[in-house]
Amino acid sequence: MIEFGQRLSTDFAETPDSPFHLGEQFVQYQLGVRDKMEQFGRRVIRDYMPDQHRQFYKKLPFVLIGHVDESGWPWASILCGGSDLEQSFMLSPNERQLDLHATPFTGDPLNRSLKRNSRVGLLGIEMQTRRRNRLSATVESSTETKTVLRVDQAFGNCPQYIQNRGVLARQNPLPITVEAFTTFDKTAEELIMRADTFFVSSYAAFDSSKSPDSANESVWGADVSHRGGQPGFVFLQGNKLTIPDFPGNNHFNTLGNFVANPKAGLLFVDFDQGHLLMITGTVEVHWQRDLKPTFTNAERFWSFNLDHGVWIKNALPFRFQFEAYSPNSLLSGTWHQAEDLQKMEEKKDFWHEAEVTEIIQESETVKSFYLKPCGGLVPAFLPGQFLSLRKDLKNQNMTRTYTVSNAPSENIYRISVKKDGVFSHYLHEELKSGDIVEYKPPRGSFVFDSRSRVPAILIAAGIGVTPMVSMLRQSLMESIRVRQARPVVLVYSVRNWWSAPFKSELLSLQNQSKGLINVLWVVTQPEPNLKRGIDFHYQGRFSKAILGDLMNTIVKSDQADYYLCGPGEFMQTVYDLLRDEKIVDGRIHAETFGPSALVRSSQEEDNGVPVADSALVTVSSDSGIILTEQLWNKDQGTLLEFLESHGIEPEYACRSGQCGTCEAKLLAGQVRHRVNSANMDSGHLLLCSASPAAVEDDSLNHVHIELT
Repeated sequence: MIEFGQRLSTDFAETPDSPFHLGEQFVQYQLGVRDKMEQFGRRVIRDYMPDQHRQFYKKLPFVLIGHVDESGWPWASILCGGSDLEQSFMLSPNERQLDLHATPFTGDPLNRSLKRNSRVGLLGIEMQTRRRNRLSATVESSTETKTVLRVDQAFGNCPQYIQNRGVLARQNPLPITVEAFTTFDKTAEELIMRADTFFVSSYAAFDSSKSPDSANESVWGADVSHRGGQPGFVFLQGNKLTIPDFPGNNHFNTLGNFVANPKAGLLFVDFDQGHLLMITGTVEVHWQRDLKPTFTNAERFWSFNLDHGVWIKNALPFRFQFEAYSPNSLLSGTWHQAEDLQKMEEKKDFWHEAEVTEIIQESETVKSFYLKPCGGLVPAFLPGQFLSLRKDLKNQNMTRTYTVSNAPSENIYRISVKKDGVFSHYLHEELKSGDIVEYKPPRGSFVFDSRSRVPAILIAAGIGVTPMVSMLRQSLMESIRVRQARPVVLVYSVRNWWSAPFKSELLSLQNQSKGLINVLWVVTQPEPNLKRGIDFHYQGRFSKAILGDLMNTIVKSDQADYYLCGPGEFMQTVYDLLRDEKIVDGRIHAETFGPSALVRSSQEEDNGVPVADSALVTVSSDSGIILTEQLWNKDQGTLLEFLESHGIEPEYACRSGQCGTCEAKLLAGQVRHRVNSANMDSGHLLLCSASPAAVEDDSLNHVHIELT
């Protein structure tokens, strides 16, 4: 948990007259969005309600209220107008006032919190439209049936993680019962563990005019917010809840309050029965993902420790009807999924089974195969990576590697294969829906960082477009997840229009991206009916002129990253053209296989260590059996070639150090990779790229390899 005394640098200082208090400012600074949010906040956070907000609150049948009791414990409550859903209970006589014509439920701590000058936070949420607005206010007066609020801050909120629910009038209300507790009973545990929504209240307990080290206990401002995900996104163990923090609007109102005052009030609503579970306690923020790195979409976590709570049964005068999950919730994980993914990650070097669920003809020579792992969960991968398949064909065990062409967040694997060899012929002609295939989870260093905001230029030819499609799909998903995305241009070189796969898909991705994705077509032999500038952009092969036009009119940035994939000659041509334009080698990322491996003008070698003239090589199985122990000489090539010459046939696919299929354990000795192995785990090597390295004292290097 961040303490105010543990500042990252002396550069942080409170911004005076900011719409954000000191705790919020600190978290924004800590997470790198301070300047942007200050500019944004000054435009959208107001000390009055716009007319649309005033009308919005007027039509709501309920509102969430965050407040603080006399002992300093925060609570999240729900205030309702009654069973008549058409009757307004919130009215705004002017832009700085909101009147609440309602009485809190029996047993709700809110009954004791609505006192003159007390601070409250309001969340108006319309689940049918997934719209919400927030208020920070001060109580001017309160009676048994009416509370008058003075607006301190008003702002809109994004609809992320709000599940679509309709509100239904309740029939035959039951009497309300109230039960206080200090530990969860079984009913509470069940409600929490199946919840897809809860509300969290927090407050800042310092004077923003003073430094945090001299903070006093006065309530500077209270807040209530919404949290949502798939059922199972809240983890419960004893009296402790652990909650993932998903990407949001970067206000960090809740986390900022936690930094100032590590307490929270949580409200879980039983939407079917109308029960309310209200709890209050202490919190701790876990700023790193180390707590559960396999939890999809979680950026950090926070935990809640129960102090006490209250059950208010049969409280709500209406019911909710579930309609659909928020798209953002579906992009996020659960604790059960995270546990299973972690187990799968530990077995990433093993072969697994997957069912072929669908086969799509993308073009005359390309088919896409959808693979659903039989275990139910798809091990995590990065856009651009590829998986391995194996099958006994023509009396030999064959392994081939294919790029995954869909996004990591789509909970399935899609590989798109061109028919051009024995293995691909088997996939095209023999494989059918319902068949089971053996696969090894994706790997590879040709990956795309969809969170970066640096422009990305993807240049592909032929079937080399498959990793690019994955990158584009993930970029579009990222724009949904965090409402912004990396600008991407795909330059796709094809022989002619009819033979190009993914035509409609690429057009759809471009249209959905709202300008973030642009696809440029380079057609070598365009059909006569195609119109340049409409159906395609450039005619001929990729050239210096095309690159110049791209850089002068489309990219307009010397900081772009370039991703290349296609036939060897095409790749080398594009690479050389980029280097001629002074593009830094480190900004050029390439996917190559076999003998078509790219020759770089600044090829890196591992620490400049030379290859040994000779070495003793011992090879053992994963059970410890020695398979061979031979003298290796420099002219025998890589360790993969050396093993093959001695009758040992390890699994491999690309033979260029890209796919990782031939990864093995290095138990002893030193090796040098002919390609950069910065991503190689310590104690591992790639057989197709590694050779024994020379040692400093010129002694005989003894390399001991364990095949996995």
